[in-house]
Amino acid sequence: MALTYHDRDGAAVAYLDDDNEHIYAFDGRPLGYVRGEHVYDFNGNFIAWNEHGWLRDADGHAMLSTNGSQGGPMKPFNQFEPFKGFKQFLPFRSFEQFAPFKPFYSYQWSDKRFW
Repeated sequence: MALTYHDRDGAAVAYLDDDNEHIYAFDGRPLGYVRGEHVYDFNGNFIAWNEHGWLRDADGHAMLSTNGSQGGPMKPFNQFEPFKGFKQFLPFRSFEQFAPFKPFYSYQWSDKRFW
């Protein structure tokens, strides 16, 4: 079952595919992948921490949430999911950069975009 990610406005912006590894935009673009508690883009750049249903930036601020996310900032009412487009081919992965030290998680939303 795919997991839907919502932004700070409650808009469904991305989903974790049934393989529990690849994250796609609803238009079918592959955005990144999950490796344990780390999320990377296909250029190998660290994007977020994946924990308790939240994707958090390197500063510990919430970027995206799921329906089952626990803790964190106040979540808005989630909007309806758009239809999923055809998945595009996955790009090759580059070498992964080292993840930063895990920060203390905040109760604020991040100003950074996921992609």
